[in-house]
Amino acid sequence: MSCQVIAKRLIYQCGRKVYFPYEQGEKCFTAYLNPIRERTEKIVPTESGVLHQGRWLMLVSAQDADLVQNGVIFRAGEDRFIVERAEKVFFGEETAYFWAIVQKAEGVE
Repeated sequence: MSCQVIAKRLIYQCGRKVYFPYEQGEKCFTAYLNPIRERTEKIVPTESGVLHQGRWLMLVSAQDADLVQNGVIFRAGEDRFIVERAEKVFFGEETAYFWAIVQKAEGVE
């Protein structure tokens, strides 16, 4: 089984639906989207992601990654996000998946 298939399965199992602009509408696919925790010296007894910097990590399967580009605004549920940075992750010669840093798009059309 290829690394690309394994990554796609994990993203599908742990992810949520995201909606990216596509031609005259939207394209829906599953992506892993989770807040990036703020670094702190204190040990705070909260669940992961409660204290965060306003940025999220997004993982996308290689087959859905063509729409994930810097500056693109997308939605997940009622929230809108903007892609700050997106990069390919390789396993050997194969693109295994994409990762991106996104943040909420407030006041951006």
